[in-house]
Amino acid sequence: MIKLLIANGCILVTVIFISSQFFKNINLTTNSPLKHKVLLGFLGGLSTIVLISYSIPITSFSILDFRHLIEILVAILGGIIPAIITGTIDALYRLTFNGVNQSSIISSVGIMILTIGCGLISLINISRNNKIAAMLFYSLTIRSLVYYLLIENKKMMLDSILILWFASIIIGAGVYYLVQYLITSIKLTHSLKKTSDIDFLTGLNNTRAFNYNYSRLLISIVEEKKSLSFLMIDIDHFKKINDTYGHIAGDEILREFGNVLVNTFRDNDFVSRIGGEEFTAILKDLNLEKTMEIAERLRENIEAHIFSLSDGRKIQITASIGVAIYPDTVGNIKNLKEIADNKLYEAKKTGRNKVCV
Repeated sequence: MIKLLIANGCILVTVIFISSQFFKNINLTTNSPLKHKVLLGFLGGLSTIVLISYSIPITSFSILDFRHLIEILVAILGGIIPAIITGTIDALYRLTFNGVNQSSIISSVGIMILTIGCGLISLINISRNNKIAAMLFYSLTIRSLVYYLLIENKKMMLDSILILWFASIIIGAGVYYLVQYLITSIKLTHSLKKTSDIDFLTGLNNTRAFNYNYSRLLISIVEEKKSLSFLMIDIDHFKKINDTYGHIAGDEILREFGNVLVNTFRDNDFVSRIGGEEFTAILKDLNLEKTMEIAERLRENIEAHIFSLSDGRKIQITASIGVAIYPDTVGNIKNLKEIADNKLYEAKKTGRNKVCV
């Protein structure tokens, strides 16, 4: 039996790991969207079917496995809705596993009581560890009662209950460690992915994110026959600002400058910092007139903004902006960035604090 229990535990770990891959881009909580909860419940149900299929027979009509650990996990991660879905699938399959009889009916009722109870415990305002402990104790108690009703041989019944409790605590500890490890790994991966695309100073997209998305846009815009506006933005006399106020003050200005950009552009505009004081903005589906209106508004917002330094000093700055629009001013979309850069250079050479297209 020990070998079979270990095998069932290994299957449990396998199905948990495989199921986790469906949620590697989703932060599962009890407040997650319904579709995520339904998916979690469905995967939990399939996992219980696998564990039942490889369960350890005790008598002709009773089996031993670790599917209650799946039901606990589903309730902890998603709450009562996925727990009930998992329990329903588990109960229906248990009814048919050895045929519909008194034993399978009692087992199925026990499963529903177990999963509903775990779902209700997930709603209690206590720590996650306390919820897990309460669910484990509750689920083992319910399964023990089911064994008490199903196994006539009292010695076999007591042995089965002892094995269930002992093995569940040991395997449950391993499952807890595995799930914590998977959650931490997924969160760390998300964090690294996010920071790899974000400029650490301004919170805007960085050069890596800009290059990746710009390359994709060049292809999609032509295929979809849409317009694309490109703004190259540069802070005027930024070296002088650093020399006068210091590099720490320069960083403060860059950070606040990024906020001005974010507050000026639309939510779906792609704004990036691609150099020291060089920024870009990519705007979709705008004609020449509308693009110039936004570019001029940005120039005015920058000029009017009071930049506050940490030492209490306040300064004002200006910026030059080069603009190119496909297909309004640029026939070949591959030249969009280059022409916007040339127009930025022109704005710098002809007085700064202006927009050139």
